[in-house]
Amino acid sequence: PPPSVYSGPCVYERSEVTMDMLMARYKLGAAAREALSMEPGYVAPQKTIADTPVFPVAASACGLEGDCYVAYDISADGKTENVVPSCTSRMFDREARRVVSGFQYEPMMVDGEAVESDGHMTKLDFRLYE
Repeated sequence: PPPSVYSGPCVYERSEVTMDMLMARYKLGAAAREALSMEPGYVAPQKTIADTPVFPVAASACGLEGDCYVAYDISADGKTENVVPSCTSRMFDREARRVVSGFQYEPMMVDGEAVESDGHMTKLDFRLYE
């Protein structure tokens, strides 16, 4: 058989960031958004650009599938910031961070002003065959 493109180690350890850490951040952000939603002129942030994850070559060579929960904030100009993934394997961390860092939003609006919005979360699935 031809040699594998990837010859490095298969990494099965989870990301260093735990789900508990992400959930605490998400709950704080959700509570803040809920309070702001009562303000006049409130408009929730709307995603306008989202890239599709590319399955990491190393994970594919290892036959590894996984999930990532990714926490992030949205700036007043609609860019994602403070992107932090928590994945079932660290082999997915970099791609999860890349994808979510590329998200673009119409920012949250309060009384006609764009404002930052903290503590968002999304889930990315990495499956070999779907």
